[in-house]
Amino acid sequence: MSIENKESLENVFFFNQNQMQYFEEIEYLISTFGRPFISEINERIYLKFEKIECQNIFASINNQFVGLGVYCRDSIKNIDLIHIAVEPEYSSRGKLYDKLIAIQIIGELKAISKRLKGVETVTVKYLPSCIIDI
Repeated sequence: MSIENKESLENVFFFNQNQMQYFEEIEYLISTFGRPFISEINERIYLKFEKIECQNIFASINNQFVGLGVYCRDSIKNIDLIHIAVEPEYSSRGKLYDKLIAIQIIGELKAISKRLKGVETVTVKYLPSCIIDI
């Protein structure tokens, strides 16, 4: 994502009004994967965690950033979906919930996983974990 969107990423990930609904899950993610931070590389921004190498899927509607998924490959056979953050109005409780941004992010991760040799599952790392067969 371009560096011009840094504030949007900060707002969705760090200052999201829905965070308290997922306090335990977020606490688990931080204790497991380390603190999240925004990294700038070649005039692009990424969300990273201290303890792992991860990648991002960015979601946008009409060129407006609305969410992201953070994932990593933890083994030859599995991709871990570490976190999804969505603009509150696009969340399951928002007025634009019908855009299904979180579902679209998961669908995109499944599509990416199908193209990677050996990957058989995606594990959603929220408590309790959920395994999606590819």
